[in-house]
Amino acid sequence: MVSPLGVPVVNVPKAEIYGAEFQLAVNPVDALRIDANLSLLHARYTESFLGDPLLDPALTPQDIKGHRLNNAPDVSGYLGIEYEIGLGRAGTLTPRGEMTATSDYNLREVNYPWTIQDGYVNGNAYVTWRDNSETLFVRGWIKNIADKAILGGVLGFGGANGSFAPPRTYGIEIGANF
Repeated sequence: MVSPLGVPVVNVPKAEIYGAEFQLAVNPVDALRIDANLSLLHARYTESFLGDPLLDPALTPQDIKGHRLNNAPDVSGYLGIEYEIGLGRAGTLTPRGEMTATSDYNLREVNYPWTIQDGYVNGNAYVTWRDNSETLFVRGWIKNIADKAILGGVLGFGGANGSFAPPRTYGIEIGANF
């Protein structure tokens, strides 16, 4: 089937998916918060289909049986830690660190080198000041600290066009809660 934009729409006949997810959110002491998760996933195509016409103009039949489903890493996880520091009348200061990790994963049904995102570890960091009424806040942040090139998607159209997650970014937010 071809969409109104001329992009082929292809369904895969069958897939098998199972896994487990573990989550943790604890405050071991009043000022410390730890949140984490771990995902274990088995997501595989169990039947093959003809080639991806966007990535393979010759429409060569592709056997994808056993390939991982799109954007489905076998293992991924997250860890966040923050600690609230009391500043007396000046409010609170809360540093926070976050780390994500993932195994490699496919961005398309086929296994071309340019359609696979390698596994990675990355992180973000934040420092937030809040007044004592928790109405005003100022937050500084750095995202994608490692400045990893993380592939977000791949399309074809006779070649390979991809999109990436944002590079390392940083900023300051100033806000108020009403």
